[in-house]
Amino acid sequence: MLFFLILPIVLIGMLFNGPLADRLWDRAIENYNNGIYAPANVVFPLRAVMGSRSAQYNYGLMLEHGTGAAKDLAAARGWYRRAAMRGHPNASLKLGSFFARGIAGRKSQRAALKWYLRAAEGGIVIAQAVAGQMYLDGDGTPKDIAQAATWLRRAARQNHVGSKHRLAMLLWKNPEHAVEPEEIMVWLRRAAEQGHADSINAIGAAYFDGLFGMPRNRGRAADHFARAAAMGNVDAQQNLAQVFEFGDGRKQNMYSALLWYRRAAENGSVKVQYHLAMTLWRTGTNWQDKVESLKWMEAAADKGHEVAMVRLGILHSAGQATPRDLEQAEKYWRMAAEKGNADARYLLANLLFERGTAESHLEAYLELRKALNSGKLTGNAEKARLLHDRIWKHFTTREREEINWKSRRLAPVN
Repeated sequence: MLFFLILPIVLIGMLFNGPLADRLWDRAIENYNNGIYAPANVVFPLRAVMGSRSAQYNYGLMLEHGTGAAKDLAAARGWYRRAAMRGHPNASLKLGSFFARGIAGRKSQRAALKWYLRAAEGGIVIAQAVAGQMYLDGDGTPKDIAQAATWLRRAARQNHVGSKHRLAMLLWKNPEHAVEPEEIMVWLRRAAEQGHADSINAIGAAYFDGLFGMPRNRGRAADHFARAAAMGNVDAQQNLAQVFEFGDGRKQNMYSALLWYRRAAENGSVKVQYHLAMTLWRTGTNWQDKVESLKWMEAAADKGHEVAMVRLGILHSAGQATPRDLEQAEKYWRMAAEKGNADARYLLANLLFERGTAESHLEAYLELRKALNSGKLTGNAEKARLLHDRIWKHFTTREREEINWKSRRLAPVN
């Protein structure tokens, strides 16, 4: 009886250990890679149970993606953990990503970093890059520039192009961590050779200002900006536009400047959207330029650009490039005021005061108090004080007492 109980165990051991087991494993891997999952669904879990870290990792992949087995993220996480505990680098990478995103269990950046480091120490280049970035950002660990440089350098030496650029930028800001003075440009050039647009743009910036031992050469800077801009790099598009606008490295050409500002604006740069709007308003020669300026001003405002909000309010209030619309003016000034913009508070107060109701006078007064106490009025401080005093005279004694109670937390106007 004991013989018949032991025999299956012995047979399983023969099947999943030794030369025959290796042949079965190789065949299962080959079939799996060719989209034939049935053999793997037998071999992977059995070898995983018997302690094979490769089988544990591969079975985790099957369960994670639902290839050859029912998708089960919790079970996948468990098998990744078992493989990672046995020192499987790719399983450590997977487990780190599960912790980082909170997949099928708790989310923990600290635990994610722990497993990314295990994978990084095992030579997994993506893990080295991620660990370096986490140390740089202080994500799951106190910020540590030295550790960030160490791991980004290891990833860069394995030809990870993103790490080459990030390491160069880290050393740009923290040159004391460079192993040699030329290291910044070495990594930027290597990344640029792989077509990394940010690095190409950064080399252009180094030529433009003569940084890191590079000769100051505005023409070569413009060449690099043009190359990166053609690849869709927004910063390079802005830099190239400025080169053409100011004639610094290329012959001054406002048509080309506006072309590249438009490219950068279309790619979502809020700063460029506002700059393009102001440039078109300043240099435009026809009504279409004014209308386009308004379009880019609105795009910047919709993405939170305070000054664009203030300017839009002024344009709608004055009926410039658009029909006069005080409701739209109020909308944009309120948006900017909510972000703490003092000029918007002053302009909003003006609008509310002109409305002429007791309620609007009170709101105008409170907005003025906030604007004046902020100390951030750019050119309207004296006008705001005069308006403040003018509104105050409209209130009765009882209204003033109510106002003082409502604004008791505001500092007095100087």
